[in-house]
Amino acid sequence: MAEEIGTTWGLAWNRESNELYVASYLKMFTGFGPEGPNAIYRVPVDPYTGQVNGAVSLFARVGDSTGYNPATGNFDKSFPGTGGTGGVDVCDDMHGYGTDLTEPVYNDTLWTNVMKCSLGDIDVSPDGSTLYVSSLKNRDILSFDTATGNLVDTDTFAPSLVADICPNYNEDVDLRDRRERRRSAPRRWCVLG
Repeated sequence: MAEEIGTTWGLAWNRESNELYVASYLKMFTGFGPEGPNAIYRVPVDPYTGQVNGAVSLFARVGDSTGYNPATGNFDKSFPGTGGTGGVDVCDDMHGYGTDLTEPVYNDTLWTNVMKCSLGDIDVSPDGSTLYVSSLKNRDILSFDTATGNLVDTDTFAPSLVADICPNYNEDVDLRDRRERRRSAPRRWCVLG
């Protein structure tokens, strides 16, 4: 199944429809699935056996991006957003910046964008009608209608809103060189940047 969905992080089970939603994730040395860097796949699963019992399909593609084209071997394939997500700001596939997916090599551009691009965790509402997806680039929480795959709401996380519950907020946001600060600063659990 890895060839059908590529590198993923977020998983969400919809008990109403017996489907698993799986979100693409940017990772070194491994590529995305056939639907590109910002895809969410729908996987039908038998709830009693845990076995996939149907074809994996695209649920939604968040934003417009480009990525790897297996037909040409280049990073020039267009992945248009679906379900009204065309305006969501997302990252393109960064594996093409100086690396070959068949040969593991270090890539600064890709390395510095892990956990900052593509999709993060996802979850399904208790009634199964809404899929919540974290888009890492702009810290958006996207809400999708599970029946249609259409985007129904976008909430952008504003770090300044947590200043009252995160006592080190101003210091944490100003961390530019975290490696240096980690050596001398005590561990803070509210780092948001």
